[in-house]
Amino acid sequence: MSYSTFNFSKYAFLVVVLLTTWNSTKLCAQSFVEDSVKYGSGKVYTSPDIDASFPGGRERMYQYIDLRFDEGQTTMTGDVKQGTIEAKFIVEPNGKITYVEYMQSLSPTLDDDMTRALISMPKWKPAMAGGIAVRSFQVMRYTVKF
Repeated sequence: MSYSTFNFSKYAFLVVVLLTTWNSTKLCAQSFVEDSVKYGSGKVYTSPDIDASFPGGRERMYQYIDLRFDEGQTTMTGDVKQGTIEAKFIVEPNGKITYVEYMQSLSPTLDDDMTRALISMPKWKPAMAGGIAVRSFQVMRYTVKF
């Protein structure tokens, strides 16, 4: 076969189709939720390419919460409970925490204090999907012991 009869356009087209298919398959693997009533406008990713992260990692996040979460408030209200709080929240593309909800709660007083601690966190590194910062869910479990 000579170079003059080799059809580059046919093979270039094939390469473009393969790359497009691979990219769209990758985007389809990312799960997201759209519920403007519950979480405001825009998609919230449950499995982005790169998860959101607290600056310094999970250990630093728990240290931050330990300093700001006042479990002693429950002793003043008579609502003394031990156990695990499980909170789900959204990390926005700008790194701020929004829409905190509790999947496992110990008391309304502890929920309010945990919400205050979460909302006051420094900005997170946002999740990435397709090379773009996106909204994503995070779940945090925190054990309360007296």
